[in-house]
Amino acid sequence: MNELFFSAMFIGSILFGNPETTEIPSELNMNNVEYTQANPSGTITLISSSAMKLKFKVTGDQVDTPLDIYVNDEAQGSVNVNEEFEIKRPVNNGGQQSIEVILKNADSIYASYVISF
Repeated sequence: MNELFFSAMFIGSILFGNPETTEIPSELNMNNVEYTQANPSGTITLISSSAMKLKFKVTGDQVDTPLDIYVNDEAQGSVNVNEEFEIKRPVNNGGQQSIEVILKNADSIYASYVISF
């Protein structure tokens, strides 16, 4: 009978933690579960504009890797969420121009911003 009791205690401690310390294994603790968002998204905000540069700030869902910056489909570097970045303002040739800034996380678009002048 004692062997059965101690076997049950051993199996119970494996599944539910040590009954003496009320410790629960992390595999069974639902508070430690991390959920990943399938398509994180964010926003780009224009902070300042000068004759030569445009300054933006990125806000939104946290991602593990830096976001790639594309200006009019040309790669311009990378930035992390909640950081600022600058791009050069194109030379105005008299006509209406626009700049499209896209931030990509892997192959999906995280945020975009279009400005015309």
